[in-house]
Amino acid sequence: MCVDIFSITKDVCQEAKNLKNLKVRKTDLESALRDKAYEKILNCLDYDNIEIASSCEKFLTFNKVKAKLFPDKYEYFANLEIKRKQEYFGYKEIYLSEYPENIVESLLSEIYTQSSNREKLNLNKQIIKNLFGIELVHNEYLIIWVDENNSVVYKNTTGSQYRLVEHTSIPYSFKVKDVYQKIAYDSCINPDVATIIDGPVGSGKTLIALLSALKNMNSYKQIFVIRPNIGIDSRFDIGFLPGDLDDKLHPWIGGVITNLSYILGDEKKAETIMNSYIRHIPLNMVQGYSIHNSIVIVDESQFLSLDLIKQIISRISEGSKLIMLYDEKQGYGIADYIGLKKVLENLPNPLFSYVRLKNIYRSRYADFAEKL
Repeated sequence: MCVDIFSITKDVCQEAKNLKNLKVRKTDLESALRDKAYEKILNCLDYDNIEIASSCEKFLTFNKVKAKLFPDKYEYFANLEIKRKQEYFGYKEIYLSEYPENIVESLLSEIYTQSSNREKLNLNKQIIKNLFGIELVHNEYLIIWVDENNSVVYKNTTGSQYRLVEHTSIPYSFKVKDVYQKIAYDSCINPDVATIIDGPVGSGKTLIALLSALKNMNSYKQIFVIRPNIGIDSRFDIGFLPGDLDDKLHPWIGGVITNLSYILGDEKKAETIMNSYIRHIPLNMVQGYSIHNSIVIVDESQFLSLDLIKQIISRISEGSKLIMLYDEKQGYGIADYIGLKKVLENLPNPLFSYVRLKNIYRSRYADFAEKL
């Protein structure tokens, strides 16, 4: 079992040191290492007796761990909220290969029409609950894997049915790479919620955000890009940048330009769209904005403090679309991840749609780097 490292406080350090045969998730430990506020938590752990795991199927709060290891000394109490939040990916997955044939046939008869072309249908929520005990929460998606290569995706909406997710007109005939990108794209073109996309380097976060912005470009007056102007290492800071404000900020949004060039297949077209529709907002100046009828893409959100996260979200007026992109691992030891973590702790939430991308498509080298 894995202990939720953030449920350990300085008040229970001594008790934490006495616990053995426990696991902590590596990514959680890395997050704590990047935030000075958690130094006291890290001092509570006896690393000779705790395994650092790459992933965890189940999480327990510190109090739950105490209850399991010392049942006669500590009162066991249930805290399903922590477990639910830790397991929230923005979607649930059903693998039909894991179920008996009668259940599979029953579900397939609901997914497809009985005609020869076998068109897909919306799905009755009660059937999914009865067959699998699954109910989706706010803005959550359902992935049904018919086999290892084929899936059907549904979205939770009001009413008695889950809506089938299909996109036949992605800009510039672009095709998403997998079902997780498909969900992220669907979330990004939804004007009614803010979207948070979590994913490793090269998983397509910026690409999906830009594709959705291009899709809805005629519905909004402007696309704003906010990206922290933070370098990877201050030792290699190049100092003062010449030119006007746009010239100074241009190097910081290189990822937007390269992704636009990739989508359009033409760097000049990308520059034209950048100059005509896309405007970048300096992070230190966001406080003065009230953003109306616009798409706002916040890149590298893992670098933002809680105060900056609050500032950005509070700038968004009704009728605007907020898309936040982040990768916890790309913190380079300077990220103040606690800002975005506070947002994630409030999920699921009717105001937000969260999607975690899984796969890396940039190159074999990006995949190799992610595993280092």
